[in-house]
Amino acid sequence: MILKILIALLAVFFGYFALRKLLPPLISLFDRANRNNRLSLSTSYEIPKYYMANPDGSINTGRKWPGWDGWYFLALLDTQNPAQIIRGSVMTGLYGIEGIDNYDKLLLHLSSTNVVECLFMLPQTGITLQFHEYMPKDSYLNMRTDRLEVKVTGLGEVTGNWPVYSFKMADPQDELELSLCYTARDIIWWADIPGVFTYFTTFGCTEGELKKKGEVLQKISSMGSFEHGYAKKCFGYDLPFLPIRLGKLLFPFNVMHYHYDLLFTKEGMHGGIMLAKGFGIKVRNRGGVYLPQGEYIPVKKIKSIKYEKPKLIDIDCTASPVTFYDEWHVEAETGKGLLRYTAKKVHPPAQVAKHMVYHSFLFEGSLGNQPLSGTGYGEYTCM
Repeated sequence: MILKILIALLAVFFGYFALRKLLPPLISLFDRANRNNRLSLSTSYEIPKYYMANPDGSINTGRKWPGWDGWYFLALLDTQNPAQIIRGSVMTGLYGIEGIDNYDKLLLHLSSTNVVECLFMLPQTGITLQFHEYMPKDSYLNMRTDRLEVKVTGLGEVTGNWPVYSFKMADPQDELELSLCYTARDIIWWADIPGVFTYFTTFGCTEGELKKKGEVLQKISSMGSFEHGYAKKCFGYDLPFLPIRLGKLLFPFNVMHYHYDLLFTKEGMHGGIMLAKGFGIKVRNRGGVYLPQGEYIPVKKIKSIKYEKPKLIDIDCTASPVTFYDEWHVEAETGKGLLRYTAKKVHPPAQVAKHMVYHSFLFEGSLGNQPLSGTGYGEYTCM
């Protein structure tokens, strides 16, 4: 009996290390991200990918959808306040993992399979304004499937086609309204595995205004980004994840580590990095930067991310406190030498869920011999 247990443990041990070696190249084999067009976007990548339709072609919100779509806008605010950004998003479903989704925000009568999510984030000195709600699809979501036209009644709206998009978002809690017109120019593909997961970020120019109580609070004319991500989700992941949660009680370990930085400089450089690990296996390790003159420099791999000055943050009363950092150091390999930068958090981060943090930062570093400094937006998960 002991021998059988020992053999099983050895099989698991060697199987895990084989998976660490084989999974990343296997993902790269099916991932079209590095082969996709970086200068324009087809309609098929803009419009909703996952939905259920009625016979007349309208969406059916009464049935469980096979996945989710998310559209995300970001604009830099041209003010004297460093690292001030504005961020908004609309998602037609949840990721499916408690701790990444914030189930405490679900109203009693809402099912996690029948909600649309709206998020608005505005970092300010001493506080980050955040509106984050899950609303029922059947009464709030209006969506076309032949073109990009997604509307959440009274809260959010995303429309357009390459390269011009418009975005509207309301924060009833703080009596704010945002309207942006965005013109895309460059694309970074993070993933494109057909039928599984696709995610990209476009970079371009934004024009618009932020209102408070109907009065113009600020005109916006700056760099920004527009993203679309979508993933297949045939079932909820919480139940299969339960044994892992129980195991973590006995043997603390990190199941998931996700680090996403978008970078902008005053000179016009823009880009970012993404590192995603599950059970220590790097499933996403890439990035890229566009130089001011338009040249694209891909990130071959992120060599290291080192975190300093940890702090326990307790911002959202519906989520448990989470550890985040005041500073982190990134080093990545590119064809133009090493991309190195130190990022420093400026405003309080937004705790979106128990283990998910959105934040803004300032950074200084270099690409090869060229110095860099600017504003960044990031997302961080460690659970």
